[in-house]
Amino acid sequence: MRIEQDDSFSDGGYVRLIVPGAADQASGRLRVVIRRFSASQNCLGRGGWQSSDCVLRPRRIEIEDQDLVMILGPEIVDPIEAYTPVAVQIPLLGLEERMRWPDVRPSQDYEATAVVDEEDETDVPIRGGTVPPDQGQDTGTTDRSSEGDVSIPQEQGVDENDRNEDKIEEERSGIKAVSISKGEVRPLKENNKYKIKYVYYALLLTLIVLIMFLLYWFLARGDSVPTPSSEASSSPISEPVTPTPAPAPPSAPTLEQRHQAARDEMAGHNYDGAVPHLRTLVDEGYAPAALDLARYYQARDPGEALALIKTACAAGVPEAPAALADIKAALEARRDQGDEEAKWALKTGFDEARAACRL
Repeated sequence: MRIEQDDSFSDGGYVRLIVPGAADQASGRLRVVIRRFSASQNCLGRGGWQSSDCVLRPRRIEIEDQDLVMILGPEIVDPIEAYTPVAVQIPLLGLEERMRWPDVRPSQDYEATAVVDEEDETDVPIRGGTVPPDQGQDTGTTDRSSEGDVSIPQEQGVDENDRNEDKIEEERSGIKAVSISKGEVRPLKENNKYKIKYVYYALLLTLIVLIMFLLYWFLARGDSVPTPSSEASSSPISEPVTPTPAPAPPSAPTLEQRHQAARDEMAGHNYDGAVPHLRTLVDEGYAPAALDLARYYQARDPGEALALIKTACAAGVPEAPAALADIKAALEARRDQGDEEAKWALKTGFDEARAACRL
């Protein structure tokens, strides 16, 4: 005997138990017993390995040339780990062989207890070859009440092998199959493993979201409730205060005020500050400043002093003629002492200044 993966089932979980040269012994009543070499729980059964003996029913029997092939389903394949030393028996044929279970692909999603039924004594469907009825192939019309089984009448024109093959195809495509036992049609147990897992994940996610919401709510509520210290330190609400209008910017000083400031600087001998201010006032047409500026230039620049006196007289400054007389006397004294600059000023600028002052 040998065991190999049945690749016709894409989801895995099926193997082919091949008995060479035993095609003529094919029977729908063939069963398999699998034991492992262990002190306890050494026989494969409904819930996996168990202590009591258990006869396993193959899914289908096939005849390939002279070989007998038994198709074993996930309820047998999945519980056995690869390379486990086992003894495989076919009691009806009197065969037993020890081997290591091959490394086959288990089913992707299958409940191992869904099909195994020690009390299911219905014939296993046989496909391929020609098997006479006396070999155990159920025709659907034989009454086996003496054996404890109740056969299910077949529909007219429908072969039992075709019916069982359709059931296998339904299992391959994931359609809910039925198991025939003692004349009853019983639905197989549905696999709820993934459903339970999805429900668990959904509940866990809901719990996490609820915890996050409560945490956010408590934090937000804590921020909005004022503490006693903050209430005590907060100042009472005061009545609105009408803002005081901003004071008007100071008005620009008048020409007279600027002139007086320049004269004060001149009296304090701050000539660097006074002279530019007086010159600015003269340029702006304020003639009294020309009189003070002429007195400053009298000893420094006689010609400039006479020109400033002329400006003051032309503007009608009352003190200008007297100032011109003082400047003339000072220039004449310097001229008599041989001062050429004073002599030149009297010769070129005095007459124009005198005419302006009407002297």
